[in-house]
Formats: sequence, structure tokens, C-alpha cells
Amino acid sequence: MSQSSVIDSAGLEQFEKSDSSIRFGHLRYNEVATENLVCLNDSVWLHKHAASAFLEMSNAMHRDGVAPVIINIGYRSYRRQSRTFEYYRVKKEFGTAKTLTRVALPGHSEHHTGFAIDIRLPKQMAGGRLSRSDSYKWLKKHAHKYGFYESYKKDNIFGVIFEPWHWCFNGCAESRALFSTRSLL
Repeated sequence: MSQSSVIDSAGLEQFEKSDSSIRFGHLRYNEVATENLVCLNDSVWLHKHAASAFLEMSNAMHRDGVAPVIINIGYRSYRRQSRTFEYYRVKKEFGTAKTLTRVALPGHSEHHTGFAIDIRLPKQMAGGRLSRSDSYKWLKKHAHKYGFYESYKKDNIFGVIFEPWHWCFNGCAESRALFSTRSLL
């Protein structure tokens, strides 16, 4: 039996006992304390420093004549990460092996920190590919000024698929300390 068929035969329970600091390209992260989160809208919560920097960056995009990106997802709890993983593994029928290249295991998502965001283009640009948009080009050139970096670029060393929508904030002492291991890699 191949390794991927063994992995596909079970769900999350086979991984939950491990306390490895890196699993399938994703480092281990604790969940942020809720008192450090702020609400940007009904469904998006971010670490207060990331939220402030994102709003600044969004305003700069607008000033530069580029459509500001919209945050789909910010903070994600361990429980929600488990549901997301199972959604792709079972409902989307990706199986475990394919899901592991697309979704971090619970406990290994940057979203747990409140510093990660998944973004999209505004609705009026629906159908356009984020990775080919002027907004994405702007982010590639300017996001670092606001403390954001693209976590999973093309051909990243982590073996995770290219995720032009996933960005992380590393612009305060707390986030730099949290992501110091990642930056060493």
C-alpha cells in the first residue's frame, strides 16, 4: 500500500497526537488570545496590529488607484481549521494527501495567530484572477511596507501550493517573534 493511500484512509485523528513543530510544510502555532483580536466585519477578526496595518495598506492601494483587496478570512480557530480540513478532505473529495498540500492541519495554521489573511478581489472584479490583477502586483511591490508578506509563493520551500490569496503580517515585535522560525527557513 502506498504512503498516500495510507494517509487517505483516515482523517485528522492520525495527525492530532503529534506535537511536531512542522507538519506538511506548516509550522505549529498557538491560538491568539481573544483580547488581542478586533472585528473588521461580521466574519473577519484579526490581531489588532494586523488590522490597523491592513486598513493603512488598503487606503494606500486606493490612493494609488488600485482596487483594494477584501479579506475573506482572518483569525481561524483550531475547531474551524478542523472543519475546513474535513470539508476539503471529504466534501470536496480531495482525500487527505491532496488536502495536506492545500490546508494546514489544525494547530499548524498561520490563521490561528490572528496575523494571517486570505484575500480576494472586490466583487466588481469577480472572475478576474487575483494573481494576474493590478492589486496583486501592487501587493507584491508594496505590502512589505505595511508588514505583510505572501506566505506561499510559487515553488515555495514548504511544498504548499501557490496561494496568492494568503498573506501574513510580520510588522510588529509580537509577530516577528512568533514567525522567527519561519523566517529562518
